[in-house]
Amino acid sequence: MQGSLKTGLYALAIGAIAVLAAAPTQAQKLMVGTTADYPPFEWVDGKGKLVGFDMDVMRAISYLEKYEIELKDVSFDTIIPSLQSDKYDIAAGIQINDERRKIIDSSEPYIEVLYGVAVVKDSPENLFTVFQKGKKVGAQRGTTQARWITKRVVEQGIDVKLELYDTNDLGILDLVNKRIDGFVSNTLPLQEFVKRNPIRISGVIYDLRAHFAYLVKKGDPKGLVPKLNSGMAKMKADGSWDDLKAAYFTGDLLRITDCNAKHGDTLNVKRDIKKYAADLKGCLVP
Repeated sequence: MQGSLKTGLYALAIGAIAVLAAAPTQAQKLMVGTTADYPPFEWVDGKGKLVGFDMDVMRAISYLEKYEIELKDVSFDTIIPSLQSDKYDIAAGIQINDERRKIIDSSEPYIEVLYGVAVVKDSPENLFTVFQKGKKVGAQRGTTQARWITKRVVEQGIDVKLELYDTNDLGILDLVNKRIDGFVSNTLPLQEFVKRNPIRISGVIYDLRAHFAYLVKKGDPKGLVPKLNSGMAKMKADGSWDDLKAAYFTGDLLRITDCNAKHGDTLNVKRDIKKYAADLKGCLVP
């Protein structure tokens, strides 16, 4: 009787192990932080959804590399500290530079950008006069451009007041209302702000260049860098990367809400990345 009981318990244990082995593992869920005021990279559309090149790339890579993500809109100057404290796993749409490499790791850079100075459309200001005595110049808090203005202008003894903003759109609003004389930012989002506001790009600061990458905690404890690089490589190989770049960098972003409503399920439900990228390009590019 005792032997039969042992045999039965042994069989149950083996069966349980077999069931556990056959059960599918739950996909790893990662938190992605971004500052959604930076079209065409990331912003909030007319329905309150996080959209943009980086947002679609993050979703696409998660499908390709078999993990789940949750996208969060956060203050820019908290993103890197949040990576370091494990509040977020990935930061999207951030410049990688030598200073940041000391404290975080990153994917391969995916784009090089330039920075320009926006002024009011009817203003006589230009790239040079805006940094002269008595002027007020804005930039987003915690950014490379804010540090550049500090080091290359303010700390050189030029009487220019630097105004810092939590988001780019707040800086643009002050520029439009002539509370500041110029606003410095990445030329790609500036081009989008120009379409919606009475401002113009007065010039480009050619010694202020940047490479953007996706950032992770120093040491990459979750092994995310290979997944990010692998996902980008797969998208470049099938053409979806170039189609998304064309859609977001040359398309009419005022149509993004309608185009997302029409094609979003192709990415987020069907997870057909190649078709989605092609369809979005067809929808956004005239």
